[in-house]
Amino acid sequence: MELTVLGASDNGAEIGITLLAEPGNSVSTFHFHAVAIDKINDEITPSSPAVLSLIQRVPIGVVAAIVPLNFPMMVGAWKFAPALAAGNTVILKPSEIASLTLCVLESSLLWLACQKEF
Repeated sequence: MELTVLGASDNGAEIGITLLAEPGNSVSTFHFHAVAIDKINDEITPSSPAVLSLIQRVPIGVVAAIVPLNFPMMVGAWKFAPALAAGNTVILKPSEIASLTLCVLESSLLWLACQKEF
């Protein structure tokens, strides 16, 4: 709930919309890509019937992720999670206007990366 309030105050979105979109969608995005790490290349993963999800793990090096002000945590996760799962380094550039939730996400990921077991 704290992230929802922070997101709503950060970019002016309604709390209800932020609650539905930001934290849960971000966690789901990271979970999907974390599960996809150990899949075989060119494997089709389960997804909704209207979507074909084909996994190709192709690290390209450094990925620049520029995130807009609308739903920064969710859109940031969409860019950040697949790049990390593919083995890339990510440079994250949040919006100057709405960056607090994305900074909290980044700090949480940094803390998690520093843990010995996760």
